[in-house]
Amino acid sequence: MPTAPILFVSSNPSIDLTEAYPTAAWDDGKRIDFFDRRFDPRTMPWIDDRMRPLLDTSPPRHRAKGTRFWFAAKRRASEMLEREAQAGRDFALTEVVHCKSTSEHGVADAYGTCVQTWLRPVMQASGASVVVLFGVYAKDAFHTTYGIPPGVPMTGPHDLDGVPRIVLQLPHPNARQPRANCAPLTPQQLATVRRHLRQPHAGRARPAR
Repeated sequence: MPTAPILFVSSNPSIDLTEAYPTAAWDDGKRIDFFDRRFDPRTMPWIDDRMRPLLDTSPPRHRAKGTRFWFAAKRRASEMLEREAQAGRDFALTEVVHCKSTSEHGVADAYGTCVQTWLRPVMQASGASVVVLFGVYAKDAFHTTYGIPPGVPMTGPHDLDGVPRIVLQLPHPNARQPRANCAPLTPQQLATVRRHLRQPHAGRARPAR
């Protein structure tokens, strides 16, 4: 959602061939609903309350297990907001390469084109005041596009495409590093993030372009 105050950016989405995912047979309304309201329980049950995606089965059912990456994002958003975060309302997810694959297959080949084509439009559409980068590709994209020093846990706030944003570089949920909380942020940095999220600009809607 463009008004979510926290935006998580990773390399590319993983693929599950059994998942209900837009195809050429879907109409535009259904595609928009999938991408824009995927975590909204009032529409299609794309994701249930256990973070399980809808499968392309008959009758429709959800996957047996939830998605670890989504759980990790929710935990970190909850820690920053100091309450249970709701996906789609309190945080949004995006990638620097938008094509699905397993184990980041093909990301290196598509990286340059995707970053040049989509990174700024995505950021311009987002009102997030805190941006969390997961993985090498996301960190490199923000370094080349915005000059964010790679490997620095927290920078900002500074203006990124019209919004004062703090940029966090945290361990990827799949990395063998602490991932149950916002390490390696110091307590002082985490307090700064929390104050920033309480400001009126956090998650403000962006004007149509």
